[in-house]
Amino acid sequence: MATLFIALTLGVWGTQALEMSVGKIPFLEAVNGSTVLLPCTYASCIGIKNLYFRWQHNDNGTMDTLCDSVIPEDGVDPHVNIFKERVEFVGKNNNISILLWNITFEDEGQYTCYGRNPKEKGKNHSAIFTLYVVDELKSAWLAPQGLITQKTASQDPKQILKQHQRRHENMHERVPKMAG
Repeated sequence: MATLFIALTLGVWGTQALEMSVGKIPFLEAVNGSTVLLPCTYASCIGIKNLYFRWQHNDNGTMDTLCDSVIPEDGVDPHVNIFKERVEFVGKNNNISILLWNITFEDEGQYTCYGRNPKEKGKNHSAIFTLYVVDELKSAWLAPQGLITQKTASQDPKQILKQHQRRHENMHERVPKMAG
């Protein structure tokens, strides 16, 4: 009976993992020279302690680190190390999104949002967002969490960010916390 209890306890404990998300639509088509939001949020069943996160760009097989940081605990804003020009960290709470300013065709490709939570025995997770850079857009295109038209494409990126943050601001509160 003790063996069954231990097996069940370890099985339940082993399922607690950090979740990283780039949203329901993990890609964006954007015009050369524009500014884009690369979205990423995290959630954890048991909270975080010294959560390490990193954004990387896959540049023809070489993973270039854009930024990284450690978030000491929930609700504490991290001091983010930025390694590339034109990258700005805009996250808050469980949002670790970044802005890429004045994108070029070289910016096209896959971006990985990676996280590791020592509180969960070092378990890690990543999510991939793909950026396509084009000369011009059609009349409308899909973007994370919705449709962007020519009208909204001219909006200030900070305004688009505020809308994105409102959609995700309470995500960590919707994940049930485990006792103990």
